[in-house]
Amino acid sequence: MKKKNKTTVVPQNTGAAFLQKACGHVIGWAVFFISLSVYVRTYDIAAVKISLFFCALAVMFSVWASFKSLSEKPFNKQLFLSFLPFIFFALWLFISFIINPYKISSLEDFLKQFLYIFIPFFIATSFSLKEVGTVVKFLTASAVICFAYGFLQITGLDIMPWADFFGKRIFSALGNPNMFADFVIFMNFIVLALYLRKFEKKYLLLFAAGLVNLYFTESKGAWLSFGVTLVFFVFLYVKYFPSNFIKKHSKFIWVVGVVLALASVILVVVFASKRMQSVDFRAITWRGIVQMSADKAFTGYGTGSFATVYPTYRRAEIFYIEKIHNNETQHAENEFLEVLTDNGIIGLTLFLWLLYFVFYLAFKKFKELRLDPKSQGPPAYYLLAFVSAAAAILIHSIFDVSMRFVSTGFLFWVFIGLILVLSGYETVVRPKELAGKGKWLTVAGAAVWLISAVALCFLVYIFSEVIGRESMLNTGRLLLKILAWAGVTTLCGALLYLYYRILKIRQSVLPCLFILITLPFFFAAERFVRADYYTNLGNYYAGLNNWSTSIKYYIKSFNTNPFNPSVRQFIANIAINRWNKYKTQEPGLEDKTALYQDDFERALYMFNLVYKAAPNHAQLHHQWGELYYKKGYDLYDDYFINKKDKSVYEEASKYFDLAKEKFEYSLLIDPVNPDTYFYMSNIALMQGNPQGALEWVDKYTRGPSMVKNDEYLKINKNNAKAAQMRQNILRQAGRYE
Repeated sequence: MKKKNKTTVVPQNTGAAFLQKACGHVIGWAVFFISLSVYVRTYDIAAVKISLFFCALAVMFSVWASFKSLSEKPFNKQLFLSFLPFIFFALWLFISFIINPYKISSLEDFLKQFLYIFIPFFIATSFSLKEVGTVVKFLTASAVICFAYGFLQITGLDIMPWADFFGKRIFSALGNPNMFADFVIFMNFIVLALYLRKFEKKYLLLFAAGLVNLYFTESKGAWLSFGVTLVFFVFLYVKYFPSNFIKKHSKFIWVVGVVLALASVILVVVFASKRMQSVDFRAITWRGIVQMSADKAFTGYGTGSFATVYPTYRRAEIFYIEKIHNNETQHAENEFLEVLTDNGIIGLTLFLWLLYFVFYLAFKKFKELRLDPKSQGPPAYYLLAFVSAAAAILIHSIFDVSMRFVSTGFLFWVFIGLILVLSGYETVVRPKELAGKGKWLTVAGAAVWLISAVALCFLVYIFSEVIGRESMLNTGRLLLKILAWAGVTTLCGALLYLYYRILKIRQSVLPCLFILITLPFFFAAERFVRADYYTNLGNYYAGLNNWSTSIKYYIKSFNTNPFNPSVRQFIANIAINRWNKYKTQEPGLEDKTALYQDDFERALYMFNLVYKAAPNHAQLHHQWGELYYKKGYDLYDDYFINKKDKSVYEEASKYFDLAKEKFEYSLLIDPVNPDTYFYMSNIALMQGNPQGALEWVDKYTRGPSMVKNDEYLKINKNNAKAAQMRQNILRQAGRYE
């Protein structure tokens, strides 16, 4: 690792020259579309970005591998040593996933975290400084569009269907105010570095636009990150970019930087006073996570396992803050804590080693720039931009989950790769002298291109269901549909042109194979969006109490993406609500336990499958208890109303006992949900135990023993339904208060 390699340079008259240029454009277009992609009639914007990320990786691999296949000695020992921190971290992520007992529910998060590590490798082994400049242009274009859309939301002119999702807080194309705030802070430092290079006013205006957008996100963590990173940025600029301008104005630069940093801290206090709940939420969440990480400190629970394991450590106060009981805390609100819980001390140490390695190289390069002011051209300012941007993301990730989402996670690892390139840590690639292989290679290339064209056309046809085929739409949805079609056709057209240019090189058969290998990944990636779309439709029809249509779409969602346990739980809940007591066969549903099932059997089967994948899934045990309760109540009703024999009552009691087991376990995860206590009280009444029924109501009224906040406990004490139930129980027992 002592030897430092020069930037990749290839002769401009070779196929490798085009492929190297293509590597920069692939990353650039990926940055652009992942930043700007929005809801396409889906349940979650993240699904669109995840699908684009996996598609981008497939294209990236085919172009990069083709580039390497035309290069002499594309890999060597020095390259292997250069990437040891990345290799060890990736290996531990994989090993950690293998020991994870909840692989199905953790798979998506594992794939993202694992594949991120390859992005810096792709960039550092294919980029020249010219490709870095290409990515900068795409980043700047993304910032212009996102900031402009942010202004539309500020002025209330946004006509899109999601315009009022977060009230007055803006989120642009990022789907969430905090994620947009993260985008603003790292882009603003890139823009600021570009401004300082030539003092072009357009960058200063863009920087100011970013600050206005950041204000209207009302993100506390982002402002804190901005203030800290700004001081870091000023330090780098003043220390490592010596010039007459800096010598003359260094004190003024420091004053401006410190004033803006202090203003950021003041804004944090202002926004915190408006929404202290988010501060309380993080503080309480972190206390639970510290206990969680201590119980398996060395190895962690396994990559991607946080959302599955955390519910057993979640503090009761969280339910009072969120005021809902079916919500999942999917991430730790702190990237370093989540790495610790998922991957243990081993994983966190490797992650910190990787970060130290990258920033060490960057600072080493900064020192060289300081000694040689003449070398402070565009690459020096790019390095300042990306080091500051990566630092801003890391600082913000202490208070936020943005790095766990593709919109920030992908860009962070792109920045890491660009820092490596700009630090000079790159392998020299020399193109092979390859002669054309004749007509057979031309025919093979044409065949591969046609296969690609047919595959992409078929993919667009499948995806058209998600975009929508309706003709009667309001203005916002019509615009969204136009943008979606424009984006899809642009991407497919650009990809076909890229493949045409690659296959036209005709120096090796390997690019043909690389393109064919990656085609199936497009279809796999598309399934994330389509499954999410079906889930959205299932939720919509469930809200209309149209149970049969709802369950049809949930089944389609699960069959499209079988790695989402939530959908199976949705199916179980629909079965409970529909409550078909006759045995039928559900089209498309895997009635494995019997050819025909009633809805009780169907829901029971689904709950068991969810339990195997995610045993602590939100409200799983509560809803499972509801299933047994409903079955027991039906039998209890039969016994008293239809005068059935005592065996029916005994069978009802058996289901009530099963319901109690599930409700009691549910209270270990969520001791705040009033419905759980009320169900337990009703069961006690039906089993002839009015005193037990009264105790369950009183237990709820007192509140969980671990909660000390009087404001929270008042919610229990003043619950009108609990008071009414208590009076009814006393009346039935012949007692009055």
